[in-house]
Amino acid sequence: MARALSRAGVQPQALVSSPLIRARQTGEIISQALRLPVEADEALRPGCGLSEVEAVVARGSLDRVLLVGHEPDLSAMIGQLIGGGRVRLQTSAVARLELSAVGPGQGALVWLLTPALARAWG
Repeated sequence: MARALSRAGVQPQALVSSPLIRARQTGEIISQALRLPVEADEALRPGCGLSEVEAVVARGSLDRVLLVGHEPDLSAMIGQLIGGGRVRLQTSAVARLELSAVGPGQGALVWLLTPALARAWG
């Protein structure tokens, strides 16, 4: 997945992960592929919601942030951000959203990359 993101030209301004070990390990893999340092943030622990994500994004005044977190939190947040609907992220799936703000109904799902698609593209 990290290679697929690199090949696709994904260029976040920041890479922020949950402090839990599996998320940090995933963040490190992505960090190497995108040549971007990863920062662990307590706000992304399991159970986080939109207010925690808003705080993470606001701290850096950033437009493009790649978050590494946990399920079902990320799927639930995506559903809220796009104004409803059911989104289910598989392990290591990546979703790209465009947001006018971090809040309910303030975003659009641009794409969702599953591990199977990433493998199929080599």
